[in-house]
Amino acid sequence: MNNHTFAIHTFGCKLNFSESSDMARRLREQGWSESEQPEAIIVNSCAVTHAAEKKVRNYVAHLHREHPDARIVVVGCYASLRADEIRQWAGVEEVFGNRDKMNAVQWVVG
Repeated sequence: MNNHTFAIHTFGCKLNFSESSDMARRLREQGWSESEQPEAIIVNSCAVTHAAEKKVRNYVAHLHREHPDARIVVVGCYASLRADEIRQWAGVEEVFGNRDKMNAVQWVVG
């Protein structure tokens, strides 16, 4: 068993919440545990409106301030639409769009 920790934050639709639950399960199967002080954070994003995009941007900035050493991964709809922009955000180490968002788990595990 390892001591690796993670958190997942989800925005948007029921599908995103279901996929986030699946990602958490997969990380736990790899020996990772959920934590308030995570070393890796997955943000499952939404881009249905400009307000939704702004909420994701602001939350990722907040996460980076609160957890400056955490590796942040943004996945989902917003990541599909604006991957290059998101890669420039402070703290974001990787971006996965909708087609490959489940690869975020393997990236986190290494």
